[in-house]
Amino acid sequence: GASTPLSNPCPAYAASPPAPSSRAILLLEDIFGLTSGRTRAIADHLAAEGFHVVVPDFFRGAPFPEGTAFDTLPAYLTEHVPWESVVRADVAAAVAYLKEQPSEGGKPVDVATWGFCYGCWVGFQIGADAELSKHVKAGVNCHPSLVLAVYTGGSYEALVAGLAVPQLLMPAGGDPPEVKEGGLVMALVEGTPAKGKCKVIEFAEMEHGFVNRGDVKDEKVKKCAAQAIKDGLAFLKECM
Repeated sequence: GASTPLSNPCPAYAASPPAPSSRAILLLEDIFGLTSGRTRAIADHLAAEGFHVVVPDFFRGAPFPEGTAFDTLPAYLTEHVPWESVVRADVAAAVAYLKEQPSEGGKPVDVATWGFCYGCWVGFQIGADAELSKHVKAGVNCHPSLVLAVYTGGSYEALVAGLAVPQLLMPAGGDPPEVKEGGLVMALVEGTPAKGKCKVIEFAEMEHGFVNRGDVKDEKVKKCAAQAIKDGLAFLKECM
């Protein structure tokens, strides 16, 4: 892949499939940004699986500093990446970019979201947005930090209300019970258009962040991270 500014302009990383494809992924970074962890490597892997991939850098190269106290995160997010004035426009530009990519047989390009941690919170906002959700077929959520809705003054109820896009949640063992099977999020989904279209696969032995930031020198982490990618791809292929 390579750096690719979007139209608004938002910096981004983009990776292309080996051949024209009618499937695309909007990959949503965690709070540590585009260049941290294995986010770009995962983008390249997903592209090799036949998807156009773009990763918008909502943080403009200035993500939440690693090692900073997490109690400062809500204020940081509210100041630097507010949904209405920054992130939503970046998402719209990223979707437009993906829709313009060369497709198989000239078919319309179908888009899915795939988030890590903070990016899952963004993905759920996309999935419940009356306009943006029209362009998205499914969402994959690795160790979803949906609790950020609460930390920034909202609620799980407000976040999930109106969800129209099928979602796969893949929480780690230490993630909040709300995002696990039988938790509040799946209960709330029952009152949305996404009812019956969402599912949970828990990686109970893993820690938060394992897919894109876990130590893959540990064979168990390496195996679970690879399985999560495999499960996410299978879900997207079901929905697209």
